[in-house]
Amino acid sequence: MTGDAVGGASVVEPTRFHFTYCKPHGDLCQGDVLRRTPQMDELLKAVHPHYLEPDYTHFVVLTQTCDLVRRSQQGCKSRYISLAAVRPLSLVVERAICSKQTAIERAAGVCSSEHKGWLSDFLRKLLNNNLPEYFYLHQDPQLNFPVAKCAFLQLSISVRAHQHYGVCLDARMLSLAEGFRAKLGWLVGNLYSRVGTEDWVPEHLNSRSFDEMIEGLLIASCPFVDAAKMKEAQRKLHGRELDPDALRSFIEAVELPNNRKAVVDRVVKLLQEVAIDDQAVTKVRNRLENDHVIAAALARSR
Repeated sequence: MTGDAVGGASVVEPTRFHFTYCKPHGDLCQGDVLRRTPQMDELLKAVHPHYLEPDYTHFVVLTQTCDLVRRSQQGCKSRYISLAAVRPLSLVVERAICSKQTAIERAAGVCSSEHKGWLSDFLRKLLNNNLPEYFYLHQDPQLNFPVAKCAFLQLSISVRAHQHYGVCLDARMLSLAEGFRAKLGWLVGNLYSRVGTEDWVPEHLNSRSFDEMIEGLLIASCPFVDAAKMKEAQRKLHGRELDPDALRSFIEAVELPNNRKAVVDRVVKLLQEVAIDDQAVTKVRNRLENDHVIAAALARSR
C-alpha cells in the first residue's frame, strides 16, 4: 500500500459527496478511481513494475462504461481495461512552474512574477478539467481521498479484462458523477466538442474564493519574485554560481534602481540647461517626485 491508499480498510459512508463524485455501484465505469490494494500491486508488478512507484497513488478507469458491462458468463465486451495513473496535483503544478523558470530561478527555487498570470490561467483550466493531458480529482477526506490529485491521461496501461476485472472492481473507491464521466470520455477520445460539466465558479465558489484557491496553490508551490528584481539579479550575477540558499538570499537582497529619481534628475538638468530659475526648478522637482501618474508609468515600464 502506498501514498494515501487504504487497502481493504472499511470506509465510513459520507453524508454528501464532492460534486465531482457519486456513490460507486454495479459494474466498473469509466472514471472509477481505484486505490492501491495488495492485489493491485501484484497486478502492477506483473504488467508494469514502474507503476509501483510511491507517487502513483491511484488509477482511473479510461475504458468506456458500455464496454465494461458484464454480460453473464461472457464477461464484459472489452478485452482490456485501460487505466491511467493518478499522481499528486503538486507534481503537475511543480512541472508547470518549472517550464517557465530560468536556470537561475530553478536553482534558487523561485519564479518570476511575470509568469504568475499564465500559471493562474493554467490552474483554472486544470481545476475545471479543460486541459487535454490531465483530469483533476479534488480531495475529499470523507471519501478517504485527502489529497488533490490528477490523472495523467497519457500515462495509461492496459490489463486483461477476463483476468483482472475483479481485482479492479475490488479496488474501486470512487466513481465520477455522470457529467464528469462524460468529460473524461471526451478528453480520452479527443473529441472536438466541449462537454458541459459544473465549473467551480459560479456553481460552488464565487470568483473571489476561487481566486484565493488558485493563489493559495501557487504560493504553496513556489515563492514568486518581482520580475524586474529577478532581471536585475541576473544582470548582477555575471554568471556566478551560488548554492540555492545563497542564490535566494542574493536575489532577495537586490535593490532596484530608483527610476523615478533618475527621471526627475534628468528633467531638472534639462530645465537648468534652458536657464529656468532655481525657484521654478525646485517646484517642478517637488511636483515630479510626488506625481502618481509618473510613478505608475515607471512601474509599468519595468
